[in-house]
Formats: sequence, structure tokens, C-alpha cells
Amino acid sequence: EVYPFGYALITIFLSIITYAIIVHKLLDINIAIKQSIAYSILLAVILIFYLITVLLLERLIREHFGYTSIAVSIFTAFFIGLLFIPLRNRIQYIVDKLFFHRSSAEIAEENRRLMQEAEKMDQLKSVATLASGVAHEIKNPLTAINTFAEQLPKRLNDKEFLKKFSRIVGSEVTRINDLVHNLLDYAKPSPPKRTPTDITRLIDETLELLSNAFVKYNIEIKRDYEPIKNLTVNIDAKQIRQALINILYNALEAMTGGGKLTVSVRLSAVSSQPSEKSLKADSCLLIAVRDTGPGIPNKDLQNLFIPFFTTKDGGTGLGLSVTRGIIEQHGGSLTARNHPEGGAVLQMTLPK
Repeated sequence: EVYPFGYALITIFLSIITYAIIVHKLLDINIAIKQSIAYSILLAVILIFYLITVLLLERLIREHFGYTSIAVSIFTAFFIGLLFIPLRNRIQYIVDKLFFHRSSAEIAEENRRLMQEAEKMDQLKSVATLASGVAHEIKNPLTAINTFAEQLPKRLNDKEFLKKFSRIVGSEVTRINDLVHNLLDYAKPSPPKRTPTDITRLIDETLELLSNAFVKYNIEIKRDYEPIKNLTVNIDAKQIRQALINILYNALEAMTGGGKLTVSVRLSAVSSQPSEKSLKADSCLLIAVRDTGPGIPNKDLQNLFIPFFTTKDGGTGLGLSVTRGIIEQHGGSLTARNHPEGGAVLQMTLPK
């Protein structure tokens, strides 16, 4: 706001709002255009009337007192403008009431309430998704346990049945236990216990843990580490190893017919925190895992980190959700995209 001229850049502001409304369909477009045009015209009329009034009054005062100084004229016009601002604001308040049937303050309060309701709806939607996923994941093992339990009284002397019963029930209970632990990790992740860690060494150790699986599925490993000495970061090594294992398993399951897995490490000034204005040249660590599988369908990319979303048979859909929680607990971010040459890329960004 520029005194005494008011909102001199109102046209640019309205252009931005109009763009947002059209592109993101924030309002009924016909109502938005009609009201925006009419509202802009009325504001322009009020602003012109306001400026003319200020300039005329300043001219009358100058003629009455006989001063010729430009500085005094500007000061006088500024002072008159200040005196007339309440009147102009009152007129704008009436215009707001006419168009929107409420004042700007009332509109802002209503928007705040709507935002709170939207947040509550999102929370309820998340709870519903979690509840549905838990019910689905627990139902299958419980069905197997129930089926065997019904047969148990009739087949107490059947040793083969008892062996099978012991094996399957134990396996299904373990499955439920793992699901509960994953849910707890997702819902209430433990705060990271940070220690200085050589990140490339941690990655190498994690790849070594999965070496048998890589050999089994005929997967070639390529390490693409930026040549930096003492690449040490303050992280919870156990949590980051778990996050890496989850990401690597996803890549591995996408290449069951063989392929190439590339793990790259880079330093970058790209921050996971948009609010940071000043960044050092090596402020962030980028760890990317690229596979040569079929890639991720575009329709699934936006749902990849949603709990219980999975396209794999037998998958719980919690692995990447938990992984993202771990990375965010470290102040970083996890993103997924398809590579132009094929395959998918999952990249974690960690503060250096």
C-alpha cells in the first residue's frame, strides 16, 4: 500500500489472483470474472475520486497560503491523503458488503474456519485410509488362523496338520506383528539419535547386506559417488539404513528379471526447507537410487507415499510411508520420479 494513493499495484494483484482462479479452478469462473471486473472498476473509480479530491484540496490550500515549494505541496497532499483514508476505507467496506455480503475481516475469518474444516476432513480421510488398510491387512492372516483353529480339535492326532498349523499360524502372527510395528513407526516415529556418520560407508554396508538378493535377481550395482573426502553427516545411522533398505527393496522388486541399480551421492545447494534464504554451496546431501525397471505409472506417482497404497501383491504399502517419515524426521525430503531413459528414481535429500 502506497500512501496517499492506496493500492497502486492492485491491477497486478488482481492479475495474479485471476491466474490462480483460472488455472486451479478456485471459484466458479463466471462469477469470478464478473465480480473481479466490476470490483476492479469500482475500486478504480474510488481511487480516481480519492486522488482528484486530494489534489484539488491541496491546490486550494496552496492558493490560500501562497506557497510554491514542491516539497511543501507533496507534504500537504500526503497529509490530506492520510485524513481521507478512513473515508476511502469506509467506501471500500461498503463495496465489499455489496459484492460479498460481508466485510474483508469477515471473509478472512470465514476462510480461516473453512481451512480448519478442510484440515479436519483431511485428518479424517487419513484415519479412514489407515483404518481400511489395517482391516484389510489383518483380515487375511486372521482368516488363515481362524481356519486352522476350527480344524484343530478334529485333527489333534494329525502330526502333519499340527506342523503345518504351527508354521502357518507363527508366520501369520509375525506378519501382524510386523504390520503393527510399521504402523507405530509411521504414526509416531522415534526422534533420530544423531551421530557423525560416513554416508558412503553406510550405503556400501547396506548394499552388502542385500548382495545375495542382487545376485539372485541378476542385478548389477553401480556406485556413483561424488569424489569428496570425509563425507560425514549427523544422522541416525540405524534409521537411515532402514530407509535405504526400503528404497533398495522397492528398486529390486521392480527388476525381478534383472537390470542395473545405480546409487549416486551428491552435494547440492538445493535445500529441503524452502524457507532457508541463504545456503552454503554444500548445504544438502542428495542420495538417489535409480533402477532400470518399468518405472512408476504417472497416476501412481502422487500416491506413492500414502499409507497402504501398493501395487504389489502381498505388499502392505507402508514401506515408503515409513521411509519418508524417517527422512522428514532428519529435516530432509523424499521424492520419486521416472527417469527419461527408463526406470524410476527415488531421491532423499538430507541437510549436510
